Amino acid sequence: MEPETPDDEFDRKRTSEFYEPFVVDPVKEHKQTFIILHGRGGSGKSFAASFLDHPIAPTQDLGRLSGLLTVRACFPHAKFIFPTACLGRATSYGHLTHQWFDNWSPLIFPEYKEELMIEGLAETSSFVHSLMQAEIDVVGARNVILMGLSQGCAAAIISLLTWQGEPLGAAVGMCGWLPFRKQMLDRGDDGVQENGNGQVGDVENENAVADNEPSQAEAAKLQRIADWLRNELGITGAKSAAVPFKQFPMFLGHGVDDATVLCEFGRLAAQFLKHVGVDARWNEYTGLDHWFSGNMLRDIVLFLDSLEGWEING
Repeated sequence: MEPETPDDEFDRKRTSEFYEPFVVDPVKEHKQTFIILHGRGGSGKSFAASFLDHPIAPTQDLGRLSGLLTVRACFPHAKFIFPTACLGRATSYGHLTHQWFDNWSPLIFPEYKEELMIEGLAETSSFVHSLMQAEIDVVGARNVILMGLSQGCAAAIISLLTWQGEPLGAAVGMCGWLPFRKQMLDRGDDGVQENGNGQVGDVENENAVADNEPSQAEAAKLQRIADWLRNELGITGAKSAAVPFKQFPMFLGHGVDDATVLCEFGRLAAQFLKHVGVDARWNEYTGLDHWFSGNMLRDIVLFLDSLEGWEING
């Protein structure tokens, strides 16, 4: 059963004004940049206060780094950028709030009335792209990480799927979901048809070398999805020969007890990304609701530590 549309017709216009991001400068020489998107109703400054100094769960892997028990301490060369979303009237409850896009309630129907998301996701993606490019120009693409929580996670994934610049170092999503997932799955499969042997295959790879067929099929599928999404959001620009998102890893973490964005929707997002060839690493946390935890932060730090050039305290 789908939720009923509210009787009152709310003003859904956004201010289209992004606030000056809250920035935490690096302790040492600037070599890396995190861009981190808050959830709906938050702000860059308030999320920074919660995120940067939250204790990381102890682990033997971090034992060599006595005292480095926060994300900020682990990456002294990193600048942390916390943007604040535009003000908009949330259709689900009618109040003005900071949101990256409008949407219905993600609790039970995250894929319901997705047309509400288009305007905000288009503006947010362009804004995030500008932040990414500015930091790439300073420290290089492989030294930039995009992160997001909840709605910020959803906005980050869409921004990365529509990104046409250099591949970033990695991406991190916490307690989020993937807008337009079903439509993108359909678009990705548009190029798949039955070949002459009665088998299903990608029409763009009929003459491909056998060992390369899976990766080529995934690349073609992701390209169709990205092209459709850019068109849906009205994002213009020269089309890339490859979708940059496929070329770097992503960490997705979600609380099993999340009552705001059910864990199942995060799991579906991870499955989708793996389906199109993105290196998406999925972690679930028992006892965690709609937030991050010391255990999740520990796993994020270890994930980043595994990347070339992102050694802890390096």
